[in-house]
Amino acid sequence: VANFAFKEKKSKKYKIIDPYLYFYFHCVYPYLNGIENGQGQSIFNNKVKPVLSIHLGFSFENLCKLHINEILQNLGIQESVVDIGSYSVKGRGNNKGLQVDIALRFHDQSLGIVEIKNSNSDKLKSYQKEIELKKEMLYNLEKKSIYSYLILSSNEGKKPIVKNDKTSLNIFAFETLFET
Repeated sequence: VANFAFKEKKSKKYKIIDPYLYFYFHCVYPYLNGIENGQGQSIFNNKVKPVLSIHLGFSFENLCKLHINEILQNLGIQESVVDIGSYSVKGRGNNKGLQVDIALRFHDQSLGIVEIKNSNSDKLKSYQKEIELKKEMLYNLEKKSIYSYLILSSNEGKKPIVKNDKTSLNIFAFETLFET
């Protein structure tokens, strides 16, 4: 997935996207001495386990980014998308920053945001509020129509709640995007 902003950026950001390397450099490498000295279980319980869900979320987000073309195709919007990337704006003063997992630009110059959550639908209401806030912030910055999509790692096997409705949040369980 290429990085882009809806307006050209001067700086570039790089990050490790390989899930193993990311996990290794955050959860193994800093504790190598302790692990080699037999403290592995204690390190896991006190250092790794508390942040494991963050790392699983990171891995799930990268899995979705690696398969974004297939996801867009299964959402039925691939033909309408002309640009895919990320979007972030730093907060300044009283203005909050904005970060979107995947940003889309459509043929009609409208924009789309795809948020990816490693969770099931029990947090759906909080995700909906978060995405509505992001849509509002992005609209205020870009003055264009904004579509939104939420991909959950699990939705208890439910089909999409709303599909391709331009006024609503489109919610999909990851596994339903690849059913045949």
